[in-house]
Amino acid sequence: MGVQFEAASWTIDIIPPWSAKDVGQCVEITQPEGTGALHISAARKQAGGVADPDLHGVAADALPTDTPVESVSLGDFRGVAGEYTDWNGNAYWKKWWLSSGALLLHVTYTCGRGDEDIEADDVERILSGLGRR
Repeated sequence: MGVQFEAASWTIDIIPPWSAKDVGQCVEITQPEGTGALHISAARKQAGGVADPDLHGVAADALPTDTPVESVSLGDFRGVAGEYTDWNGNAYWKKWWLSSGALLLHVTYTCGRGDEDIEADDVERILSGLGRR
């Protein structure tokens, strides 16, 4: 059983040995001897809800050209995700854009290239515990 971290507009269940801390512009989730870091930031749309085309547009602008984008459902949130390797930076990235009503979460996970499978199950398990406040 984990610990629930509560941000201003969302919550997430953190499984041991992972821990979460607010680092200003986002929440950082890591484990002591881990290979990567998960970051979550939030924004709220002024009027109306965040629509699926909005998420696809943001993902298309932010991800490298031709990066496949998949639809995802994680906890109380729905959205899109894409993953790629930054060969110049020797890093693996997975990015999610998730919404629930007017709330938009931008989630990133990064680790060294070749280490992406080590924490993948934990990351998905943690993100499946996303909730709204």
